[in-house]
Amino acid sequence: MRIIAATLSLITALSFLSPPSKAEAVVGSDFIPGFIMSDSVFYNGYAMSAGEIQNFLNSKVPRCALGDPGKPKGGIFIYSNGTRTRYADNCLKDYVDFVPGTAADSICKAIPAGRMTAAQMIQLVGNACNVSQKVLIVIIQKEQSLITDAFPDLLQYERATGFNCPDTAPCSTASAGFFKQVYSAARQMQVYGTGVFNWYPVGAWSNILYQVGGSCGSSPVFIRNRATAALYYYTPYQPNAAALNNLYGTGDACSAYGNRNFWRLFNDWFGNTLDAPPPVHWFTPERIADTRPGYSTLDGRVQNVGPVAAGSTIKIPVLGRGGVPSAGVGSVVVNVTAVNPGGNGHLTVYPTGETLPNSSNVNFVAGQIVPNLVITKVGSDGTISILNGALNGQTHLIVDVAGWLPPTGTITSFSPSRIVDTRTSYQTVDGQLQQTGPLAAGGDLRIPVLGRAGIPASGVGSVVLNVTSVNSTSNGHLTAYPTGENVPNASNLNFVAGQTVPNMVVVKVGADGSVTLRNGAVSGATDIVVDVSAWLPSNGDYHPVSPVRIADSRPNYTTIDGQYQNTGRVSGGSAFKVKVLGRGGIPTTGVTAVAVNVTVVRPTFGGNLTAYPGGEFPPNTSNLNFVPDVIVPNMVILRVGSDGTIVIDNKAIGGSADVVVDIAGWFEN
Repeated sequence: MRIIAATLSLITALSFLSPPSKAEAVVGSDFIPGFIMSDSVFYNGYAMSAGEIQNFLNSKVPRCALGDPGKPKGGIFIYSNGTRTRYADNCLKDYVDFVPGTAADSICKAIPAGRMTAAQMIQLVGNACNVSQKVLIVIIQKEQSLITDAFPDLLQYERATGFNCPDTAPCSTASAGFFKQVYSAARQMQVYGTGVFNWYPVGAWSNILYQVGGSCGSSPVFIRNRATAALYYYTPYQPNAAALNNLYGTGDACSAYGNRNFWRLFNDWFGNTLDAPPPVHWFTPERIADTRPGYSTLDGRVQNVGPVAAGSTIKIPVLGRGGVPSAGVGSVVVNVTAVNPGGNGHLTVYPTGETLPNSSNVNFVAGQIVPNLVITKVGSDGTISILNGALNGQTHLIVDVAGWLPPTGTITSFSPSRIVDTRTSYQTVDGQLQQTGPLAAGGDLRIPVLGRAGIPASGVGSVVLNVTSVNSTSNGHLTAYPTGENVPNASNLNFVAGQTVPNMVVVKVGADGSVTLRNGAVSGATDIVVDVSAWLPSNGDYHPVSPVRIADSRPNYTTIDGQYQNTGRVSGGSAFKVKVLGRGGIPTTGVTAVAVNVTVVRPTFGGNLTAYPGGEFPPNTSNLNFVPDVIVPNMVILRVGSDGTIVIDNKAIGGSADVVVDIAGWFEN
C-alpha cells in the first residue's frame, strides 16, 4: 500500500529501509548536523555520466513490475486516503520523455531540447547546474522512492524531487513533471548560495527544528558549509536522537527524516558524503572566556570568574563550544587578551596536561590591555590552559575562539618552544640565538627554523611564531619575512620606547631554512624573543605571501596598489571595509580565509577593533584592545566575506583611530 505525500515524513522514513550489506554501513552517531555533505561532493556536476547513471538505475530495479497482474500500465491506482492516480507506463530506468530545453542564465547553463532517458536528463541537469548527479539521484529517492520502485505511479514522477509540491496540494505547473522537478531542484540548490536565502548563514549558529510546527523544539547547529545550508533550506529539519538511533527505521513522534535519509542513502549508495576534512575550519569568532565582572561568554561558561592570580593557571574548555566540535580536534585558533594586569608579566597558552613550556604568548606591563592570536594544541581532556606568568599582580583574561584544526592536516601545532631570546641570562630550547644582545635599528636577525624545536628539516612552507619586542629604547616596528627575499613594506608589530609588545606571525620560510626579523626603528635597539608553536607544509592549503600593505588610513602612507590608502581615521562606532581578493598575491577565487596583521595607530579613545567577514554581522568579540595614544598590532586569521572583503570595526564609543592592514597569506578553499 502506498502513502501519499501528505504523510511525507513517514514515506521518507521508510524510503529504502533495508540496510546495506557492506560492513562499513554508517551509524547514526556519524551524522554531523552542521556538516552533512562537503561542498566538493555536492557541487560536482560531472560526478556521473549518463551511462553510469543508467547502469545504477538498472541495478536498483532489475525487473520492472508494471504490466504484471494488478499493476496495469496506466491503470488506476487509489491511495489509502482516497486520492486517485494512475500507474506509470515505465519504471525510471526505462523512462523516456521529450525535454523542451532550457535557456542559460546566471545559475545554470543551457540544456538542449530532445527526447531523453531519465539517465540523460539527470546527467545534463547536473552538468548544467553543477550539482552532483549522485545528489540528484538521492533526492529523487528520499522524496518519492522512484529509484527503487518497481511499479511507480504518475504522481511520483510529477513530484519527483518535491520541489514546489506542497504536501496538501498539487505541484506548481511550472515545476511538475520529472524533468522540471529534477532541473528545478538542482537550480534551487545553486540559488540557495546567491545570498537571497540568509537564515542559515554559513559559519554561524542557526536553530534547526526537529519537526514541523516547532512543538518538538530545536537545537543550535553550526552550519559549516554551503551544501549543508542548502540541504536545510530544502528540508528545514534535523533528525533527533530517536531517528538516528534507528537509522533504517522510524524514531518517535518528534522525528524528521529528510536530511537523515539523504545522508544515509548517499553513504550507502555512493560512499562518504564528506571528502577529506577541511584543513582549517574558520567561523565567526565566539567568546569562550571572560573573567571580568558583568561580561558574558556565548554559553555562560568561564565568565565572571575573577582575575587570574600571578603564578596561577586557568583551564578553559574548548571542545563543543563556539563552532568547535566535541571530537576530532587537534588545535584551536584563539585570540587571548590580558586586561588591566596588576603587574608586569606574561601569559603562556598550552595544552592542558602537558609540561609548561618555556615560552610566552602575551607579554604585558601593569595597566595594559594586550591581545595576541594563538594557535594551540588542545589537551587530552578537551581544554587549554593559560598561565599568568607574572611574579606579582593578577590579570583579567578574555579568550575568543575563531577556528579549529584536525589532529593531522595543514598545520602541525605543538607546545611552544623558545628559539630566540636576545636578553642576558635567558635561554632558548637548543642554545642557539640566546643572549646575543639587542637588535639595533635597521638591523636584521636571521633565525634558522628548520630542524629546530619540533620543526622538520624539510617540507616546511611556513612557521607560526610569537614575536615579542622587549625593552626597546625608541619607537619602531619589526618586520618578519623569508630570508633572501626583499624586505616588505609591512610590519608585524609596532612598539614605543620601553614597551613590551607581542604578536603572532605566520611567515614563509626562506630558501635557506630561515626567517629574518628587521628592526624598522630609525634609532635605538630592542631585545627580541621568538617562540615557535606550529609549522605548515610547503604543499599544503596555506599559501604564504611576502607581506604587503593593503590598507593604511594614515595620510602620506601607501599601499601595494594605491587602494585603501590615505582614507582618514576610522571613527568610533564605524567600520572600515577592505577588499582582499585579487590583491597582494591573493587570488580572486578559491580563498576561504586570510592571515592579516591589523594595527591600530594612535587612537584618541579607548576601545577595541573587531575583524570579521564582509557581509556578516559583527561578532561579540575583539581582535585587539587599546587605550588612547598607543600603537597595538595583532595577527588575525579570518574567513573572507562572500563579496571578497573583510571588515575592521572600531568599537570605541568615541574618538577615532588610524588602521593599518598587512596581508601575510591565504588559505585555499
